[in-house]
Amino acid sequence: MSTPPITGWIPKVSAEPSPAEVHRHLTLLFQKLTNHTTAFSLLTQKINTIKAGTSTTIETGGTGGGSVIPYTPPAGTPVSNRSGLTSYVTASTDEGALIILSDASPIAVTLTSQSPPWSCFVTNQGAGTATLTPASGTINGASTLTLLSGFCTLVAFDGTNWFAATLPIVPVTFSAILHQFLTAYDAVTGVFSAAQPDYSDLTGTPQLANTIAPVAGEFLTGYDATTGNFSQATPTGLSVTITTAALTALGTQGSMQFQNGILIAQTPAT
Repeated sequence: MSTPPITGWIPKVSAEPSPAEVHRHLTLLFQKLTNHTTAFSLLTQKINTIKAGTSTTIETGGTGGGSVIPYTPPAGTPVSNRSGLTSYVTASTDEGALIILSDASPIAVTLTSQSPPWSCFVTNQGAGTATLTPASGTINGASTLTLLSGFCTLVAFDGTNWFAATLPIVPVTFSAILHQFLTAYDAVTGVFSAAQPDYSDLTGTPQLANTIAPVAGEFLTGYDATTGNFSQATPTGLSVTITTAALTALGTQGSMQFQNGILIAQTPAT
């Protein structure tokens, strides 16, 4: 439909003398107010037309006129549920729709050529992998596009080739568990897993020593870094008798007797 140019009205200014700057400022102000009022009226007409489901035009521009962009509501239905199918061929009615795939077996999807611009969404909610194959041309420069379980993609056709933007479905919500940490994530199902770590999973933290009470005549003999336990025992030294040389030519030899490294008897040399 044609749109009349947006015009403004200029209020009558008092015949009494006023500065030229004030007169011009008031004139421009009322022009802008009139333009806004007319623009809102035109927008209301466009919204009512779109609500009625008919084709219309979107007009852009400043004070009237402007370029005209044709707009036609997309064909097809919002959702095209193809759950349970292991093969599917897209149709013109899939334009702008969300195609739902869901099956345990692999799914083969053929992308048929349509009048451009043409696009649709595809989501794979089953365990089987979906493979999208153009009837002509390529998709992202390749012959096929693999859509894993839990992924969705936007595919668009430019008249020759197909282009796709693939995204994973948002991960499943995971609630924190006391003393547990995330250990893995499954990109197919979106599920996280968690477990409480063992001491062997940690690094850089030594095992604290356990308390040990002193025992008379015993000394520390070892330490276990895994358990933190010390060991102790009575020392085991030499058990031997040592002969000492005589001090003079006519003297006698002496001796020193050790048991576990402790001197227990001695005979002085002469």
